[in-house]
Amino acid sequence: MKKLFFLLILLYPFLLEAQQILNAGFENICPEAKTGLCNWELSWGAKDCCQQETSEGNAFMSISGKSENSVGFVEQEISIPQYDSLKIIRFSARIKTQEVKGRGAGLNIAFYDKEDGYITTKDMGGRYSESWLRGNQDWQLVEIITMLPKQTAKIKTGAIVYGKGQAHFDEFKLELLDLNYNERSELATSYIKEILDLIRKHSLYRDALDYDLLRKTALDVAGAAKNSEDCHLAVDYILNTLRDYGDNHSFFINEESALNLKNTDNSADAKKGKLPTVTRTDNIAFITMPGCHSLDSIFLQEYAKELQTGIQDAYSDDLKGFVLDLRPNDGGNMAPMIAGLGPLLDSGILGSLKDVNGEKEYWYYHEGTVYWDAEADISVPNPLVIDKNLPIAVLTGSLTGSSGEIVTISFIGNKNTRSFGASTMGLTTGNSDFELSDGAMLFLASTKMVDRFNRVYDSVVSPDEEIEKGSDAQKDLVMERAVEWILSHY
Repeated sequence: MKKLFFLLILLYPFLLEAQQILNAGFENICPEAKTGLCNWELSWGAKDCCQQETSEGNAFMSISGKSENSVGFVEQEISIPQYDSLKIIRFSARIKTQEVKGRGAGLNIAFYDKEDGYITTKDMGGRYSESWLRGNQDWQLVEIITMLPKQTAKIKTGAIVYGKGQAHFDEFKLELLDLNYNERSELATSYIKEILDLIRKHSLYRDALDYDLLRKTALDVAGAAKNSEDCHLAVDYILNTLRDYGDNHSFFINEESALNLKNTDNSADAKKGKLPTVTRTDNIAFITMPGCHSLDSIFLQEYAKELQTGIQDAYSDDLKGFVLDLRPNDGGNMAPMIAGLGPLLDSGILGSLKDVNGEKEYWYYHEGTVYWDAEADISVPNPLVIDKNLPIAVLTGSLTGSSGEIVTISFIGNKNTRSFGASTMGLTTGNSDFELSDGAMLFLASTKMVDRFNRVYDSVVSPDEEIEKGSDAQKDLVMERAVEWILSHY
């Protein structure tokens, strides 16, 4: 079971209307804004990561990152009217990069309903896409074309730099497009059938769908597709329909991203993400565990080994406990996470995934190996054994999602363990991955997460102690409470 999040799209119907992006050319400065730019908000990153620059009388926005793990993310919120018919949205800008390393620079668009509820996000194709701009590249037009989810009331248009270096952004534009209905090609018919057959068989939401209508509309979107790439917008429409029934976890990646996902080339490590870290302060071991977004066996092994090695280095007779910080863990591949944390987990079943037919597949850890029922998954050589019953504090937050939630569930009922923070993201379904005929991959929410006490999770996982974020940005109240709880044992 693999859990991740991304996307990519193409196609060009005719223009319906343009939506107004304010200060799209970044001419207007507002010193009171964190970005320094009117109408643009800093959603992520240091205050000084964004600024206005000019060249030959032309103003543009500059976002910079100091390390390959830096994120600078600037957004503008725009209201969208409700439409009865299908609409396509095209978001574009010109971007120039200077020595950008890491995932790269690009655009992002997020969709929200009238209650400010999150619907979905589209970016430059996901972590493994080559559409992100890296290195030194001159000004070029970049765009995201996707279906407009029908419940959309607001969108946030954004510019991102994931990594080190500097990127310039200018001439933002947002357009709504109407469908251009064409005769359906044989290729489109075949590709849409392939997708719907998988959904009909594996999706948790399969019984709620009107397949005749779904197929007809998807073919309207794909039209006279000449290749499978021309059908990807129709797949986007199908996934949006699944979201209408509560599926916020299924996703699709194209062939290029699928190849990068499996890539064993070390040069792709920046796209795979960060390894976990274990540090020790005042006789407490602090484990920070990011998501693990890879299918590369070498990277997965390294991820699990890094965890166990770090725990082993921190472990000694005077150690008082562990803090496991899952707040930055947005999911990915769960097996190396469980394998690496195995020494902290009780023996026996940790949880299960329940499929659409009511069948369960159990996961557990035993002597360095993660198992699904009797089938071995990731193993750690020379596994660590901890013979002391040390307290374990698990920290969760709103970004803890998917496999991060599986790890959270694995510690529910674990000996001498308590969780702190905020409720998780609520992606408590397991995704099964399917390779399509063109090499693209469809990840379908096909199972529900179940803990060792047989409780099924349909939404968020709540901590034992909910802790509100304080007004002092310098204080981590969740971490402070976790340390306090560990020290109370002595």
